[in-house]
Amino acid sequence: MQNLDLRAMKVLLSLFQTRNTYNTATQLSLSQSAVARILAKCRNTMDDPLFVRQANTLMPTPVMLTLATELPALIDRFQYILASQEEFKPANLNGSLCLYMNSQIGLAFGEPLLETLSSRAPKVTWELKEWDGQAIDNLLDGRVVMGVHYYQPDLPAVIAQTRLFQDELVVLANRSHYLHEQQPVGIEQLERSEFVALSSPWQGPETPFFWSGFSPRIRMKTDSITLAMQVATTQPLLLASSAKLIGNRPEGLSPLSLDLADEPLPILDVVCANPAEQAEHPLVMWLKSTLYEVVQAPERRQAPGLNRVIHDTFG
Repeated sequence: MQNLDLRAMKVLLSLFQTRNTYNTATQLSLSQSAVARILAKCRNTMDDPLFVRQANTLMPTPVMLTLATELPALIDRFQYILASQEEFKPANLNGSLCLYMNSQIGLAFGEPLLETLSSRAPKVTWELKEWDGQAIDNLLDGRVVMGVHYYQPDLPAVIAQTRLFQDELVVLANRSHYLHEQQPVGIEQLERSEFVALSSPWQGPETPFFWSGFSPRIRMKTDSITLAMQVATTQPLLLASSAKLIGNRPEGLSPLSLDLADEPLPILDVVCANPAEQAEHPLVMWLKSTLYEVVQAPERRQAPGLNRVIHDTFG
């Protein structure tokens, strides 16, 4: 292990993930012959074949299976030490970097974020993926640099969650919806209405749809925020969503004014998620700073008073 350099470790980990020399060469911007030479050197160093070809797939040996559990942490530590010894310059970054982002946050901020990242680190291929069930494992394995999501109290302690901003719920309806004629809208009217439901942080035991005890009448469900907005634009259904999407909603949707007496709407933290041990890594710190700059840009802040009568500011 002590004779493996950083590039060799990256090649071995990539081969373990792709099981293919061509895909590894593409992922690491190397030639296939370079990958083959590095693998041969590693085999000689470790005195083990590491991978055995079966059909068109490279299958790891027991030694490689053990290595694969240690390599992500070693690579991270190696890169951290190197980065701490020199000034961090985003323009010098290269290769491919992946970020996870909740679909609603991605719709609100994905485009300006990618534009900003591309302008400051032009040699990087930026990949933005929707937050899914593999997000935490991929963060811990080093396949993804950072995630952006609503705060989740049940995440493992090895994942650090740093607040970017607070988000509030709004209720959107198309202009032909009968509630537009009856604004402001009260609790009883919402309870009689039907919703298109989005898999979102506003639902679940930790973050109720509106408030504890409220059970919306759901007519349709979807995981896609784009489809949910399309349905709400054409159907007599309400959509509960993020206040940050106000500027990105279809022209046919607008927020209702809600008069909910003393019932508070949930306000949730939107966070950066990354392995806690990397919290002070220059790349992680730069990404957090860039994210904060993008989401706090004046043109992307929402005007107050969109969704309540008795409370005239968002959290």
